[in-house]
Amino acid sequence: MALDGIFLRFLINELKNDAVGCRVDKIYQPAKDEVVLLLRKKGFSAKMLMSSNTVSARIGFTNANFENPAVPPMLCMLLRKKLVGARLAAIRQPGLERVCFIDFETTDDFGDDCVLTVILEIMGRCSNFILCDDKGRIIDSIRRTDASDTVRILMPGAKYQLPPPSDKYDLLLSGPSGAASLIAESGDKKLSDALLDTMQGMCPGVCREISFEILNEKWDITSLQNTTENDIKNLDDRINTLYNNILSDEFSPCIAVAKNGKMLDFSYMPLHFYGDATISKYNTLSEVLDAFYTRRDMDSSLSAKKQELSRLISNTRSRILRRIDAQSRELSATKDCEQKRIFGELIKANLHLIEKGADVCRVPNYYDENCSEIEIPLKAELSGSANAARYFKEYRKACTAKQLLSGFIEDGKKELGYLETVSDELYRAETSQDIAEIKSELADSGYIKGQSKASSRKKQMSAPSKPMAFTTTDGFTVLAGKNNRQNDTLTLKTASKNDIWFHIKSSAGAHVILVTDGKTPPESSLEEAAIIAAVHSSEGNSGASVAVDYCEVKRVKKPPSSPPGAVIYDKYSTAFVTPDKELAEKLRKC
Repeated sequence: MALDGIFLRFLINELKNDAVGCRVDKIYQPAKDEVVLLLRKKGFSAKMLMSSNTVSARIGFTNANFENPAVPPMLCMLLRKKLVGARLAAIRQPGLERVCFIDFETTDDFGDDCVLTVILEIMGRCSNFILCDDKGRIIDSIRRTDASDTVRILMPGAKYQLPPPSDKYDLLLSGPSGAASLIAESGDKKLSDALLDTMQGMCPGVCREISFEILNEKWDITSLQNTTENDIKNLDDRINTLYNNILSDEFSPCIAVAKNGKMLDFSYMPLHFYGDATISKYNTLSEVLDAFYTRRDMDSSLSAKKQELSRLISNTRSRILRRIDAQSRELSATKDCEQKRIFGELIKANLHLIEKGADVCRVPNYYDENCSEIEIPLKAELSGSANAARYFKEYRKACTAKQLLSGFIEDGKKELGYLETVSDELYRAETSQDIAEIKSELADSGYIKGQSKASSRKKQMSAPSKPMAFTTTDGFTVLAGKNNRQNDTLTLKTASKNDIWFHIKSSAGAHVILVTDGKTPPESSLEEAAIIAAVHSSEGNSGASVAVDYCEVKRVKKPPSSPPGAVIYDKYSTAFVTPDKELAEKLRKC
């Protein structure tokens, strides 16, 4: 997966048609290594993204919406000063290098005409965004190197130099003839590896696809030493075709999509070597990049947010478990509190037998059926009555501690149960809004502190997400909550009292409502609703039969002061179903 030199050439030719002649209206820098230009001309306006991100470096038009920082970075302020109002005059590329030059016609500080150039280097972890003046001197860049760099200096004031050229075969410079024979001399390599090592401007995906076309093998296991003269001739023909496509600017933008919906790769040609992957075609290369990286960035951002909250929940659970463990040890120490009361009563009843200054006394134990003698430790500095009072005080203290500690431990277990429900809804979260609502719930519950006023206002302004909606095969609507707040709203406010409520038994999961509209749902709809409840629970991946409780909504109550999502219910039935994600996805409304 890479934006290679040939892809960049096609992309630049595509961008030229619309971008050249545009004026820079606005400039944003939503991330450290991303710059967005709002371009306008008569009858056309678009956002052009230039990213030097180490894993998603690219250039192209985009429809994505970016969240810009409250205070623009210094580079953004510089670009606004230099380029706002400038005219985009040219976009060019040296050979098949992954370097893009964007020339802007503008005026300098003295009002004289000049040309400023933005250089975007799309080279993986070495990607960079550089602004140069009309003499080729660097004004600023996103990534800098100093004089200790032996390759080239990227600092303000230094003369810009291209990255060191590779010794690979330049198809545009040398032409297609001789390329196939040069590749055939690469030794005991796979054809795709030989293509990648020999040809400039080709990414691994394109090399694998050409190898697949020539050898008709998915994973290209055949060594070059085993290829025939006919294979080399076919390779020569394929390289000639590619060369002609480059010159005539013919390409087919597409993305290879796996069965599970994951985007595997993008290219300017169909990638059939992925086998059963779906090839999704697009009209432009910018649309391909926008779709591929927007989806991947969204998934990456969602994953990062999930990990952040998951780490918070895990740390909180560990803290609660340590607290419960300490409280349990303290509670164990109170088990002999009744013995302290007995000691006090026996001392009080036998004050006449206790000698002054004694540190122990032996008295009859009236609480023993045999009235055997018992030895009671004393404090020598205290009188008999004072020792009795001391034991009574320790008894009352132990009784109070026992009562309080039992309550604390019970509260801690309830907290753990609540956090288990949050972990489950976090696992099932599908969008950034779902994550935001979970985070807001944790903030309101006191697990996240210091929420800013701005984020609080944003939370109030944003509309809450809707529960998941399904339709059973018999036409009944089923609703499932995505988080604890939604569960409460769905069960206690939205649902009618005669609707059917479902929940996984004795475990965390979504509240599921089968909307009856006053009708009696058939057994098949009840079973499908139970399956939906099983799928959207902590037992959804078990693959085994699970118990799902269900009852009328009017039988579900929320105890006072209970955490979000916690309810009690009675007069219920239990269904045993096997979680079926495919069925749930089939029933889900788009």
